[in-house]
Formats: sequence, structure tokens, C-alpha cells
Amino acid sequence: MSKTTPEISFIGPGLLVAAAGIGAGDMIIGIQLGLDFNLVFLAAVIIAALLKYVLTEGIARYQLTTGHRVINAWSQRFPKVVFYLFFAFFLIWSVMVSAALMSACGLAGNALFPGLSVGVWGVIHGLTALAIVYLGKYELIEDITKWLIGIMFLIVIITAIYLWAFVPPGHLEHAVSYDRSTLILAILGGVGGSVTMLSYGYWLDEKGWNNKTSMGIARKDLGFSYAITAVFVLSVMVIASRLDLDGNELTGSALVLGLSSLMGTIAGSWMDLLFKICFWGVVFSSMVTVWSGVPYLFSDFLQNSGKSIPNEKVDVKGKTYRSYLIFMTLAPMVVTLGLEAVRNVVNYTLISSVFVIGLALTLIYINNQKKWMADMVNRPWTNILLFISALAFALIGFYSLFH
Repeated sequence: MSKTTPEISFIGPGLLVAAAGIGAGDMIIGIQLGLDFNLVFLAAVIIAALLKYVLTEGIARYQLTTGHRVINAWSQRFPKVVFYLFFAFFLIWSVMVSAALMSACGLAGNALFPGLSVGVWGVIHGLTALAIVYLGKYELIEDITKWLIGIMFLIVIITAIYLWAFVPPGHLEHAVSYDRSTLILAILGGVGGSVTMLSYGYWLDEKGWNNKTSMGIARKDLGFSYAITAVFVLSVMVIASRLDLDGNELTGSALVLGLSSLMGTIAGSWMDLLFKICFWGVVFSSMVTVWSGVPYLFSDFLQNSGKSIPNEKVDVKGKTYRSYLIFMTLAPMVVTLGLEAVRNVVNYTLISSVFVIGLALTLIYINNQKKWMADMVNRPWTNILLFISALAFALIGFYSLFH
């Protein structure tokens, strides 16, 4: 276990959840929100972080109380069709998110060092993340994540304060690429991640937080992590609100790089460079944590989910974990090398977040059963927030299909 000072000893796997959740999508959404800065968006970001906290806290509480993970609950406490449907969804989602991350890392690498193409930089980052995770040391992954988040968080906060103090708000009208309802749904879906929330339980095992006595520190860990997630997105909003960036001219990750170049013209090339470094830190930290967290889920599906006994710890050096790690690195490479532009991240978050409906309903059921949760059952406010989550993400799914 890595050493930390007593003051921040509660910072642990929640930081990996934050890194997995804070990706290119959060920066793009934050920029779009900043172009139409208003209190409704501020409230939506805070609510999104709160709902994701409640969901992840429910995952941790079930595991620390029962010794089982949520995937095991889908196998043992629900019809098998639920388990197999999620597994099918998971396989498709993992390839999609791997390709998206590889493309975003390729753009970030190319922006800093244009000598290599976006596709080549994407492959280099994918292989680097593979090497880091393949070593099988959780402490290394946590330390890398802390450094990357620290760098990108510091850059964004300082930039936001500087622009807020010295640059007046932008003056363009109708600069946003999406209507407000779309952006609000994208906030709820994108901020804080979706499937990667399930990885928190496996990182709890790696950290050694594995029983009810760890629940207090897990709550602090998650509270801190989702707080910095909200602050990060709000800071990007502030940055975008101070600049005349036309959101209709640029889309996807190119929007982030366009904002970076614009800051360079205002504050000098150093600001452009710092923001590009920040973008790189965002996407690469997300890649490392997703590469670490997703193979746990695949391994658990194949090795532990059919058992009625408490879950065994997933072996990160085992063939199943490492095989899927290699698969999710190599499978998207053909796609990444052939990409000329990154897919629309806002639409991607709208679609992928539908998964949360099932998770919220699952937690409403399994965490209200006193026969296995005892005194750790959901509180009334928790059930209300979980129901709101299910309702909100049902709306996201409906909107993304028919809008």
C-alpha cells in the first residue's frame, strides 16, 4: 500500500474513479457549457456529481457489507438474463471507450509533438498504458493518477482564476453547438463516468479496504473525488466563458485544442502549452485508469460471478485479466489508425450513460434488503436520489434515441 500523509490518507481508489470519469468528454461538455454560462448549468454539474457519488457509494456499501460485488448480485439475485445483457453491453462498450480514449490521447500527443500522426500517438499511448497496468502494481497506477490529476487540476484552476480576474466574458452570441436540454442531459451522463464506477469495488480490494469498517474512509474518498470532478468541470466552464470561442466552428476534442490556441493568443504561448499539457493529463490519466479497471470486470464475469460464496480477489497477473487488457489495447488500434476525426463525445455520453438506469434500480433493490445489509440499508434520501438517477438516465436514453 502506498504511503500517504495522515491529512490525506483517505485519498485512494476514488481518485482513480475521478480520473476514469474526467476525460475529453468532460472538457468538451465544460467548454460548451461555458459558452452559454448560467446558473442552471452550475446546478446541473453539482447534481451530476452528487448522483454519481450516491451510485458509487452504493456499490461500495454493498460490497463492504456482504463481501459480494454488484456483478455477483446480477448473477445470483436477478434473472440470468440481466447478467448476460450487461455482459454483452460491457463487451461493446469497452471497445468503444478504448477506441475513443486512444483517439483522444492521439490528438493530445499530436498537439504537443506534431511530428507523429494522431493515430500513431494513439497507439503509443495505448501501449504505454498497457505496459503500466500489465506490471500489476496498484500502487504504481494510483501514484501516476495522483500526479496527472494534480498537474491538470492545478493548471485548470490557475487558468480559471487568471481569466476570471483579468479577462472579461466573451461576447459571441449563439456560439453553442447544442441546445440547453441536450447539454444538461450530457452533464448528467458524462460527469463522473458510467460503467467505470463498477471498477471502484476492485480498487477497494487492492487498497485493502475490504469490510464495513472501511465504509467511513470510502465515503470520504468518494466525496473528495467527486468534489474535484465538479470543480474541474466548473473551472473549464469559467475558462470558456471568458473567451470568444465559436462552438459551431469546432467540435469534439478539436474544441479543446481550439480553446487552448485562443488562450495562447491572449496570454502567450506558455498558456497554450500548459492547457495542452492539461488536456494530455486528462485523457492519459483516464486511459490508464480505464485500462486498469475494465479488465477486472471481464475477469469477474468469467471467474467469480457464478459463485454464491463471497467474491475472490481478481488476480491482476492472471491470464484472464491480462488477456482482456491486451485485447482492449489492440482491438481499437485498427479503428484509431484510420480515424480522421474523433466522434462527437457529447452524443457518446448520452448513449453510454443509459447503463446507469440498471445500476440505480439494482442498488435500490439489493441495498434495501435487511437480511444481507442489516444496518447498512439505504437511507430514505439515498433511495430518493437513486430513483432520481434512474429517472434522469431513462430520460437521457429516450432523448438520445428520438431527438
